[in-house]
Amino acid sequence: MLNFGGKGEATVTWANGSTTTFTYTAVSVPLFVISRGGARVVNKKWRCTGQASQSDLTGAIMGNANLPVGDGGLKGRVKATICGIVLSESPPIFGLELAPGSEFKL
Repeated sequence: MLNFGGKGEATVTWANGSTTTFTYTAVSVPLFVISRGGARVVNKKWRCTGQASQSDLTGAIMGNANLPVGDGGLKGRVKATICGIVLSESPPIFGLELAPGSEFKL
């Protein structure tokens, strides 16, 4: 199982060439949890499928660059649920995608 937890900074490049940079904290969501009865059960918050890991990402926009004239850019918080996927084991290549039913909220 991959672990996409931690803190960092990321940049989104938009179709018009402008960019938005944000800081984030990603918290891994376990596939299994312990129920009240002590049994190991699938976590009700799990939305990723296949050989994926799941992380809840929250953060804040730091700034924007290369904005068109009159565009004030994005401001505020970011939030998403992401899935980490093993694309290749040799060499190791990993991918990220939004969890089914999730959106990247700015």
